[in-house]
Amino acid sequence: SPGCSTWPASISVPISSWPDRRASTPICYLGAEVRARPNLTIMTGATVTGLTFDGRRATGVEVIVDGQQRVFEGREIIVSLGSIHSPAMLMRSGIGPATHLCEHGIDVRADLPGVGANLCNHSLLFIGFHLPKEARQSRSLRPHPTTVLRFSSGVPGCPRTDMYINVQSKTSWSALGQRIANF
Repeated sequence: SPGCSTWPASISVPISSWPDRRASTPICYLGAEVRARPNLTIMTGATVTGLTFDGRRATGVEVIVDGQQRVFEGREIIVSLGSIHSPAMLMRSGIGPATHLCEHGIDVRADLPGVGANLCNHSLLFIGFHLPKEARQSRSLRPHPTTVLRFSSGVPGCPRTDMYINVQSKTSWSALGQRIANF
């Protein structure tokens, strides 16, 4: 079924957070030991604009840093831009369904029909409301979701716990987020 995976029946919902902030990818995975690696350069304010190739082999990335176009090359190129931007970058670089690439005037480097197919974002509906001061979550209670109810969409092929209702008594650690709850 589109967008469904075979999750185990008893799946938990992980929340990466501390009392005062979210645990971002850099905080969780780029500790002091990793940052000290000689083969790692961490840049901020850089925008990847494309991939470079030697024939069909990706050899690097084109990046704009401080307004200047630069190329970074490596033995192995990993495209890790998330579920939406990774296929978009691959397709802009000529990797994807040939018919679709040709429709957009992109030279086909590799006809891979699965690139960009079956994408599924989180289908959400938030109902938010301001909480009166006396109803706000205690600052000592860390996570956002205080109740999660799992159920089945009933879609054939999807696991019985593919849907959930999340009740949050705060939406973020900001002053405003502390006052807004959602369902």
